[in-house]
Amino acid sequence: MKTRIITASFVLFMIVPSLFATDTGKKDKNKNIESKGMVALSGTVVDKETGEALAGVQVKVEESGVTVYSDFDGNFNISVMPGSYTVTTTMISYESTSMKVAAESKSEDLKVSLNSLAEKR
Repeated sequence: MKTRIITASFVLFMIVPSLFATDTGKKDKNKNIESKGMVALSGTVVDKETGEALAGVQVKVEESGVTVYSDFDGNFNISVMPGSYTVTTTMISYESTSMKVAAESKSEDLKVSLNSLAEKR
């Protein structure tokens, strides 16, 4: 019982807040990435029907396995070397999407819209 309480506390106070972390220094971070020859794949994930930002969406670069989660405003940022990649987005109760991205310039801004799997009435 005590172990369950400790585990639940860890999840509640350590893991969950990181899903909704925001980064106000995005421009400075992109500048640092560019100086290392990397490309910033950044973007926003929204509900296709409502246009509302989606927090906690898994965004994965398939070729490298790098995975991040969108913040409270639906924003995400992944650093990659220049090249072509498949970016997959996944969230419970939404259709997963995959898109090919040519990361060649200093930063690529992606707009991702997810379709809800909720039953329409």
